[in-house]
Amino acid sequence: MKRVSFFLRHPFSDGVPDHFSGICFSVDWPWQSPMAGGTIYFYPETGDKVYVTVASNGGGITSYTYINEGLESLFVDNPDKIRYGMGNAWLDL
Repeated sequence: MKRVSFFLRHPFSDGVPDHFSGICFSVDWPWQSPMAGGTIYFYPETGDKVYVTVASNGGGITSYTYINEGLESLFVDNPDKIRYGMGNAWLDL
């Protein structure tokens, strides 16, 4: 398990702290391989710009989606169009 810290840019719900964390399964070394089954793995790196959801501060990461400036703007402008599945988020525009 890996603990990942995040800095808030745009809250999509009330009460989100400026800094929060989540935990996830990750395979970080060439000699490792993901376990079989339905576990979703995330590969966070320092400096990644992502749209992330966590079950609670310090809890499990439930979605982790890489974004750029354009996609960030679309997410912020269309929060009612955000959809989730299999560990990531997308916009239903």
